[in-house]
Amino acid sequence: MNIPPPPKPLCQQPLPDELIVEVLSWLPVKTLIGLRCVSKIWNSRITSDASFIKLHRQRSAAQNPQLLFQLNRHKLNLTPFPISRLVENPLTALPNDPQDHFGDHGFVGKLLIGSCNGLICIHIHSLGIWIRDNWICFWNPATRFVSEKLGYFRAEYHFSKFTFGYDNTNDTYKVVFFDFGNGKLKTGMDSQGIPVKVFTLGDNLWRDIQSLPVGVVTLHDNFKKPNDGVNLSGTLNWMALHNNPTLFYDPNVITVENILILSLDLGTETYNQFSLPGGFDEVPCVKPNVQVLMDYLCFCHVWKKTHFVIWQMKEFGVENSWTQLLKISYQDLQIQLSGDIHYQLFPLFLYNGHTLILVDSHDYQAILFNMRDNRAEKTRITNKICWSSTVNYIETLASPQ
Repeated sequence: MNIPPPPKPLCQQPLPDELIVEVLSWLPVKTLIGLRCVSKIWNSRITSDASFIKLHRQRSAAQNPQLLFQLNRHKLNLTPFPISRLVENPLTALPNDPQDHFGDHGFVGKLLIGSCNGLICIHIHSLGIWIRDNWICFWNPATRFVSEKLGYFRAEYHFSKFTFGYDNTNDTYKVVFFDFGNGKLKTGMDSQGIPVKVFTLGDNLWRDIQSLPVGVVTLHDNFKKPNDGVNLSGTLNWMALHNNPTLFYDPNVITVENILILSLDLGTETYNQFSLPGGFDEVPCVKPNVQVLMDYLCFCHVWKKTHFVIWQMKEFGVENSWTQLLKISYQDLQIQLSGDIHYQLFPLFLYNGHTLILVDSHDYQAILFNMRDNRAEKTRITNKICWSSTVNYIETLASPQ
């Protein structure tokens, strides 16, 4: 009589592949980096399995959103910090670990363009007064991998604009460059529109694409955000002017009809133009801006110098889906208006659906606004942060190659 062998203990039975993927996808990047040595299969999955990297990215975004702080206005010392810790303890000190910083890496001038899916895009340039040599570099702070200098070109320093985004149609990253050189900054535009170039990570070259629509220019601002446009669902979006004689925001010249949102589809590399909410019927004293909150495109502006208003586009691209998300008085934000000083506010993140993090253009701290009880509290971070360069960040396995 043949007696079957006893079943293996549960601890010796191989786990289903689906369960392994499920467990690994919730782990921090640093832990996954250490687990690459378990087997060739695990190493391949963690470093090059596109579906696993995407799943891990989605869960990291939901689990541990962060802000990427620049600690020195003149140096690119970047430090990721969990939003949860900032909200729970507005009085805090940031870690000053050089290993978390971008460092020099032999480059000269460095400017933050933006953050997307865990990748940081850096603009590297020579120190010429007028014409500069330019490159693009990509960095993943979680894996600490920095790409080589890519996409060399020469351009007039003061007449350029960069924006960084993710092309979800082709699963790649793109940098968009507006060339306002050759006198176009003074004249606004020519009959051909403003030239636009696109750099695609992987192709490692700049391509000319369709110029900006004739008569449309993206706005410039003294309080410049690093990623001047916002990335959402495979598009980049900017505040823009239509049929206006200048690139700069002048409320004495601009009309409501001049202001619009310009959107570039990164997959098709074509443009759309969105009208603003019907309730926006007065030109604000400072330039309005577009942001992304909770995966919705938002339009933000000052109202009658007394309130800050945020509109939310409930269905992307559908102009009649604009809904007013918030209208906050400066008094509730604990902002004291004085004279002709105009405060420009930039919402960075909406945490847990009710805590809005706002950057104030005239302060060295951010504002935490609780939408449930209309209560505002200013952060008191002991480090000196360049808040105008703060961007959203998540830890991912994204490769800057």
